[in-house]
Amino acid sequence: MQGKTSGELAQHDAFLKRIAEVTAQDPRLIGLLLGGSHINGTTDRYSDLDCVLVAQPDSYQAVLDDRRAMAEKIGPLLHAFTGEHVGEPRLIICLYETPTLHVDYKVVTPDALQDRVEDPVIVWARDERIRDALQRSEARWPHRPPEWFEERFWIWVHYGAMKIGRGEIFEALDMFAFLRRQVFGPLLAEQAGLRQYEVRRIEQLIPESVPLLTALTPPPDRTACAAALVRAIDTYLDLTRTRVPSNRNPAAEVAVRRYLAEATA
Repeated sequence: MQGKTSGELAQHDAFLKRIAEVTAQDPRLIGLLLGGSHINGTTDRYSDLDCVLVAQPDSYQAVLDDRRAMAEKIGPLLHAFTGEHVGEPRLIICLYETPTLHVDYKVVTPDALQDRVEDPVIVWARDERIRDALQRSEARWPHRPPEWFEERFWIWVHYGAMKIGRGEIFEALDMFAFLRRQVFGPLLAEQAGLRQYEVRRIEQLIPESVPLLTALTPPPDRTACAAALVRAIDTYLDLTRTRVPSNRNPAAEVAVRRYLAEATA
């Protein structure tokens, strides 16, 4: 893979070995799992480590409370913070100094493994509880039906038009990034027969989507943003033409197009 060298990945492997050694010494843990790019072999020099610490149910809160102390035992920790900003308070996000590496640790109990989006790699397990929990359920990547997009898209586009009309161009640019992640990335991935990814690795997975997404990434200019928002509407309608949502709302389209035209006249 581009950007991958054996020496750089050796650093990842050595650090993971250190994580395994430290966590295996904690009797409150029954296993260490690894997710993310390590599952499908796409790890490169820029990858982080997505670790899942499986705790004894009666030790779960204690492990949560000790996450930072445990992370400090593994290597020279520069900074760490918990994941409430992404709706995941079980997560602690860490940056290490040597190597300069981003590592996520999420603490769960065995039962929580039944609700997952991917099948992790088991780095070590103290007994069979982890394997049993994984075998009792299937990983399910979130899949949004056409109706999910339709009931949200026109409100989001109206919000973007408000920002352009008011001249809050950087707010509008944030909305374009939001639409690429929440609408266009997933719809393009689905159209290509892939899971509904956002935009991560979309340049490699769906290279033909690059011109389209580029057209939905305007410069910080009011006129350019207005034109890009019109393209966003047209693109959304085109992407949902084969899987038309049952709640398709032509009146919403008419109203939002009119509002955008008036706001940017």
